[in-house]
Amino acid sequence: MSAPVSRAPFGRIDVSLTAISSRMEGLAQVLSSLLAQDYPDFRVLLHLSREPHLLDRGVPEPPDAVRRLAEESEGRLDLRYVPNWGPYRKLLPCLFEHWGRSQLVATADDDTIYPEGWLSGLAAAYGVYGCTIAQRGHRMSFDAAGRPTDYRGWMRARATQTPGRLLLPTGKDGVLYNTAHFPVGVLDIDTALRLTPTMDDLWFRWHLASNGVPVHLISTDYTASTFEEAGYADSLYLTYNLSGGNDAAVAALEAHFARSTGWRMADLAREERP
Repeated sequence: MSAPVSRAPFGRIDVSLTAISSRMEGLAQVLSSLLAQDYPDFRVLLHLSREPHLLDRGVPEPPDAVRRLAEESEGRLDLRYVPNWGPYRKLLPCLFEHWGRSQLVATADDDTIYPEGWLSGLAAAYGVYGCTIAQRGHRMSFDAAGRPTDYRGWMRARATQTPGRLLLPTGKDGVLYNTAHFPVGVLDIDTALRLTPTMDDLWFRWHLASNGVPVHLISTDYTASTFEEAGYADSLYLTYNLSGGNDAAVAALEAHFARSTGWRMADLAREERP
């Protein structure tokens, strides 16, 4: 556990998450863990949608337990309704709100219990590295011809060097972003939903890598234990991505970036190959 931070070295940090209808039962427990963080200055932003999309049937009203948490939080928990962009609701509303400014945003998942030192640990790492900070992630790899290798292989590989631009944060255990690090193309939600509708981590990483922003992983072994879950329900990964969806998304992103910017992640991999 990280030592408590006596002052907020980076000012207020926004902790942002979204939630789907099937996760409502355990959501108050997740939010309570976020509200108990020992970082001294933060707020928790919960983005919900009334309309259905993907696995989400829509949430017309927050559960009573969540509403009570917001009322008792003295403004620290902010419930917001936004268009249903699926997992992009975790970060894109914050990017739109703070575009052109530097604001630290830690994304969280709606099924994970976060230890009280989680946010201060991310902030401490940001103070050292000044880049995207992730609790866990993968190292992306490409073959000699520039083709991405199998995504499942990325999941099994241990990241031996961190920070790095070929590291891919995974969202479950949290990622700390600076809104000032993103290029403007990240705001193109129509293209994001067309190319990578369930893989927001990939969309954000391609934009940051193309902008020269590396990732630091706090844990370099993705197979090691993860944070406690607040129950288990539907998963975008199991429903959409397990059967090759991530591989298709990587290929689509490579083609899109090559066409629109002339840059590819494969070129970065070639530069870093010994």
